[in-house]
Amino acid sequence: MDSAHAKCNCDAGTSWSGSACEICAAGTFSVAKSSWCTTCPVGKYTSTAGAATCRKCEAGTFSNDEGRQTACTDLCPQGTYSEAGASSCTNCTAGFYQNSTGAVRCESCAAAKYQSSPGQASCSFCAIGAFAASPGTAACTKCSTGYYQDEVGSTSCKSCGVGEYTEVEGKSLCSLCGSGRYSNVVALSIECYLKCSAGKYSSLGDSECTECSSGRYQSKSGQSTCFLCDDGDISMKGASFCTSCGETPTCAAAGAWLNCSDAEYTAECYSNCSCVLCPAGRASSTAIATSSSACSICGAGQIAASEGRSSCTSCALGQYATDSASDTGGGLVSQVLTGAVSCNDCPVGYYADTLSTIVCKQCASIEYSYLGASECSLCAAGYFVDPHIDDDSEHCSKCEDAGTDCDKDGTAFLGNLPVAKRYWRISNESTEILKCVPISQGCAGGSNFTEGGNGYCNTGYEG
Repeated sequence: MDSAHAKCNCDAGTSWSGSACEICAAGTFSVAKSSWCTTCPVGKYTSTAGAATCRKCEAGTFSNDEGRQTACTDLCPQGTYSEAGASSCTNCTAGFYQNSTGAVRCESCAAAKYQSSPGQASCSFCAIGAFAASPGTAACTKCSTGYYQDEVGSTSCKSCGVGEYTEVEGKSLCSLCGSGRYSNVVALSIECYLKCSAGKYSSLGDSECTECSSGRYQSKSGQSTCFLCDDGDISMKGASFCTSCGETPTCAAAGAWLNCSDAEYTAECYSNCSCVLCPAGRASSTAIATSSSACSICGAGQIAASEGRSSCTSCALGQYATDSASDTGGGLVSQVLTGAVSCNDCPVGYYADTLSTIVCKQCASIEYSYLGASECSLCAAGYFVDPHIDDDSEHCSKCEDAGTDCDKDGTAFLGNLPVAKRYWRISNESTEILKCVPISQGCAGGSNFTEGGNGYCNTGYEG
């Protein structure tokens, strides 16, 4: 056979050397009747001589070497993936992640989580005031006005209840309707605008107005309390003014005083001389009383919850006497110092450690209390006071194992949550502890952007 004919008949995996067909070396290949061996391109290899084709790198691996003679062993790092025959790995897109090496695809962030950057190994929970309803979210959606979310990692927002509202998107709590105003609808997106009419009142967060009880009045609209009538004056329920009985009582002139029982008096200006109950906020233990002045006003910290009381009752520990209250910055103080009609539980975060009080004191920032508490408590070691917890059965959250240090009993609350070096959080209201990306020594970490160097960075760095 002549050399020209032999050259034309070299098998696949061999090539003509000028005098004979020679086997292609590992890392190369040839097709039948080829004059030369071809180097395997990037993303492929041959580990044996005499190959007719190159093999693709396995999915999850890659190679950027030409003429590779061994199987591809470089695994795609976290946050990336590859298909078969890849010369490089592909970053996971925003909304997806991969926390394993050698991956063949990326995983979508679960609902309630998000990832805004490509090539990441994990997803983050949506912050309070936001949500992610579907998997694969690149950015969480802020709660609309009229709605809120007080928990991290949520798939929806909660509607504000009656007596509440939010005017701004992305809120973690609803605002209460102001005293003297009310709202009877849910998900209100503007400030409560309905005012109580004269003869009525409302407290913070009320969904309706309450009529002034008999013996009390309110002459203005949009008010938070009712006032007691002066001695000798009377009023019906829901009154906007009191009526004077005059100097000459009808019954006295007729000589027809009735034997009224305790907590009653003869209403001088009633022509039928009926016995009238002492109004709420007053009490009388005098029998056969002939004037409303026998109904004594309850003192500070005491109440007469309804009409016809023979004595005033002291508020228990954990309660204060009030019709409505104002926050003084250090505690809640009743706006009605005497003549109160109800004992209210001190709200969460406040306490009353004495009987017959008109003040609920505020717990220190490192303490918490339940509704109607007579004292404040400290969280145990490894826990911190979390104001975002809405459950009245628990107010302490467990510190994360990494990035925080709450090992001292009763020293941690959300605002001062200790954050370790190389960790950070988005603000002093956030419960999510994040690890600094280890790309340089510039990341200082910290609990909010005011700590250390320039923001989250050490001095001399920025970012």
